[in-house]
Amino acid sequence: MFWVLVVMAVAQLYDNITGRGAPAQAAEPTPVAESTGGPDADVQHLADLQSCVAADPSNLQCSTELADYYYQAKQYPQAEVEYKRAAGLDPHNPQLLLRLAGSYIFQQKFDMAADTLRQAVVLQPDSPEVRLLLGLALSRKDPPDMAAAVEEWRKVIELAPGTDLATQASSYIN
Repeated sequence: MFWVLVVMAVAQLYDNITGRGAPAQAAEPTPVAESTGGPDADVQHLADLQSCVAADPSNLQCSTELADYYYQAKQYPQAEVEYKRAAGLDPHNPQLLLRLAGSYIFQQKFDMAADTLRQAVVLQPDSPEVRLLLGLALSRKDPPDMAAAVEEWRKVIELAPGTDLATQASSYIN
């Protein structure tokens, strides 16, 4: 049951991060054609993204889109590589760190996820999403740090009372 909740929380956070309300990048992006659907279009879109990164490894948009592609395809080791590249290009972006941590969580690299999420907390201390995931990562480390996890979940409830995130945090505490 716990893993179902973890997967649901990460999936919900990922949707929130990558879709709605994401800030626009300041740099001039290199346009990459959107996939129009179907297996051939997906293969072409992946090839376009890979070519874009190969042509300019410092292109933040291409690295992020390639990482997102891999993440959505559940290819978490590849997503990790690209999110690391993107986070290296924009180390003060908590959203990239959150996405990188999500790829770690799905690979059960909880220590790395916790370290990455701690960096994101420094950049965005009032983010209930970051703190919820940090609590999850801390609770799954070997050995688990349940005291720190509960502290993070309590912070989620304090930061976002009455929200789904607070409800999730409360259920983890109980």
